[in-house]
Amino acid sequence: MYGEKAIEVLKDLKHNESVPIYNQVGVTSVMQEMDLLYLTILKINNSEELDQSDPAIATNVITHYSGFMRNKRCILAYLYERIQRIKRLRWECGVTLPTNIEPNLHQTEKGFFDKYDKLLGDYGAEVNFDLTSDSKPPKDAFIEIRIIKTEGEDDIVLEDRTIKLKKNHIYYMNRSDAEMLINRGLAVQINSR
Repeated sequence: MYGEKAIEVLKDLKHNESVPIYNQVGVTSVMQEMDLLYLTILKINNSEELDQSDPAIATNVITHYSGFMRNKRCILAYLYERIQRIKRLRWECGVTLPTNIEPNLHQTEKGFFDKYDKLLGDYGAEVNFDLTSDSKPPKDAFIEIRIIKTEGEDDIVLEDRTIKLKKNHIYYMNRSDAEMLINRGLAVQINSR
């Protein structure tokens, strides 16, 4: 039945809090179904054998067009929700995609993340303010964190320097840098002075 594949693609996204693997197979099959619906509509409209004033023919065209538009809305909703989640990742995790999320993104989504990051960075540089530094007003500018895991990276780029994180070590650092590490699941806050 028309539209079932599109609903499956949306349900897959709905059941995942994060950004799941891009459903290339599902999106492609929905696009192929849309092509089939479009060609069917064209075939009916261009047919000289069919009586265009017949209500059954008009109903057939409207039914196929409705299926086409439903698929279009579902795919656009799928892509829009993924983009919103990718934007949220940039605000929550900083300039680097979490290593468990990056393989789930389509190449164009990775490009979008990079361009969105550049846009935020350029704007922040223009107004001399980091928009992503504090999502809530901070009590203190610096906090203590403990590193609970590392991602195997040699160095972590922070706002004002590059450091090598060591598991179970305690660091006293700028809140925005600490929040980025906490949001990536690498650290926990141990107190707020």
